Amino acid sequence: MKNLLFFLCVTITIVGYGQKIDYKNFDQNVATKILAETFLKFRDTIDCFQSRTKWLIDYPESSLFPEMNKPKWSDWVYENISLFNTKEMINHPYNEAYHVDREEWYLSNKDVVRKEYYKGIKNVPNERIENAFLSYSENTFSSNSHEETYQDLANNIIKAWEESITHSSAMRGLFYDTFSYKRYKLKIQDLFACCVMYNPSTRLTKGSINFIQ
Repeated sequence: MKNLLFFLCVTITIVGYGQKIDYKNFDQNVATKILAETFLKFRDTIDCFQSRTKWLIDYPESSLFPEMNKPKWSDWVYENISLFNTKEMINHPYNEAYHVDREEWYLSNKDVVRKEYYKGIKNVPNERIENAFLSYSENTFSSNSHEETYQDLANNIIKAWEESITHSSAMRGLFYDTFSYKRYKLKIQDLFACCVMYNPSTRLTKGSINFIQ
């Protein structure tokens, strides 16, 4: 999905949000883009850790820098994790959401993940990059329902994740490097990406959202 980052930086028009889904010509790019934007808007409205007051007391920088409440889209995470995992799931013939086993891949690519996480951030000490403990987490979904618009689809995905404590917690957690902020005064947002696909043979929609924290 070339130039997806560019599209994510542009406000989606009302036409885009209300675009009806033609399941014979499902647009993976549009579905993915709108889910990403919907998730970021969700982050604007939530009470993280169930208490906005607690959030502000424990992490006052969040009120000073609202952008820290949101993870940063990563084309690298999209290409290497979200797209890969969703491709694996979409070929599974049953209406089942599951996690593709990427543990071995992640462990063998830890150095690459660290470099990607700190990419573009100035003045990060090399020892911090080399020793950073980063984790990878994922929410997945599968559905046999056909929504009217891509926005309806994105809304229903977020709502479905909200109904699960573990999936909801993944969407509501801290999304920036508090250690680097407090020790080095660096504002480093965590990374995320997502992907949505439709298989006309199985008539199933599947996807994932992935975080590097």
